[in-house]
Amino acid sequence: RGEDETYLAPNKYPNVKVISIPIPIRDKETIVQRLEEGQIRKGDGVVYMQDTYLRYMTENSKQFGQALKVFLNQENYPILVNCSMGKDRTGFLMAMLLSALEIPEETILKDYTTSNQYINIKHHEKMARNLNTDAQETITLLLQANESWLELVFKKIKKEYGSTKKFL
Repeated sequence: RGEDETYLAPNKYPNVKVISIPIPIRDKETIVQRLEEGQIRKGDGVVYMQDTYLRYMTENSKQFGQALKVFLNQENYPILVNCSMGKDRTGFLMAMLLSALEIPEETILKDYTTSNQYINIKHHEKMARNLNTDAQETITLLLQANESWLELVFKKIKKEYGSTKKFL
C-alpha cells in the first residue's frame, strides 16, 4: 500500500516487521471523480481494470519482483500480504507466487476469485446510493475479483514470454 492508503488504514498488527513495497493505483482520483460526476459507464470500469492488471506486469514488474523476493528469505515468515481491498495488487502477487510454485492456472484463478466471498462493500454503499445506475454498476465491477483480468495477464505473459516461468 502507498503512504496515503496506510494513513487511511494504519497497520493493526502490533510487533510486526513491515516490508513496504508501495505499488501505486494509477488514475484512482480520475475514476473516483468520474464516478461521482456520473460520467462513467460499466465498460469504462472493465477497461480500467484490464489496464490496471496489464500495468502490473509492465510498469509495476519491479515492485512485484521485489515482493516475490521477500518470500525467498525464511526470516520474513510468516508473511501477510495486503493492499486496500486485498484482491488486485495482492491477487496479482499471489497469482505470480503460485505460478512460481507451479500451481495450475485453473487453481490460481479459483483461489483469486475466492476473494469475492470476503470483500466488504458496506463502506461503499452510501457513496453508491446517490449515483446513477452506470456508476453503481461500475463500483460493483471495481469491487470484484474478476478472473478475466488475471486470464488477460496470463495470456499476455504467454504471448510475450512463452510462459509465466520465463516472465518470472
